[in-house]
Amino acid sequence: MGLLEEVKKIEVPEEKNPDWYYHHFHFLDEKFKNMLDEGLKCRKLLGQKSSGNNGHYYISLIKDLGEDSLNSGFDGFMRVCTSFIISDIHPIKCSVKMQSLYHLFAWSRIPLRGSGFIDEFQAYKTITPDKFIGIQCPLYNWISEALDERYITDYTTDLASLRDIIKIMRAYGKELPIYDYSRRSANEVHLIDSDAYLDVCDNWIDDVQKLSKRRFK
Repeated sequence: MGLLEEVKKIEVPEEKNPDWYYHHFHFLDEKFKNMLDEGLKCRKLLGQKSSGNNGHYYISLIKDLGEDSLNSGFDGFMRVCTSFIISDIHPIKCSVKMQSLYHLFAWSRIPLRGSGFIDEFQAYKTITPDKFIGIQCPLYNWISEALDERYITDYTTDLASLRDIIKIMRAYGKELPIYDYSRRSANEVHLIDSDAYLDVCDNWIDDVQKLSKRRFK
């Protein structure tokens, strides 16, 4: 059985809610633990320098608006990024038309928010962890690209991060369902069996590492 068939074996079809929002993140052990405990924070609260459209006081989010456009970021982010899935919030929709003007307010608290993406939203200051209802990891796509010689990205770190995400959530007693949007069709996505992933992930990581080493010789 090939790796892609093995991925399919540990995933089952599931429905996503079109009202969900998403915040992608780069996994770091302590950072992830802090987000589980305290939620998401704007750069000002994190003591970081502001950058991008969300500036000091806002948290960037994306939402599936069903738009197939060059200005839509949803499919691009879901194809490669790990994201928190968030519900029951009321963020501000960013404006593409007014982006050049609203950019003047990017570093302020003023709720005039601009973006190059038609599906970007921004939440003010914090999102509490009780709003997290899942995590999205494009597992099937990671494996697919690892097998495709046209791609040069090494996804071993992402596969290991997914393993660590599951283990940390279990240690914290905050286990969220993990969805894979790689084969999304309308609102149908796939749910990853976390137990099954833990059983096979180390072998998959070894296989992907071997493929990467051959590719970069």
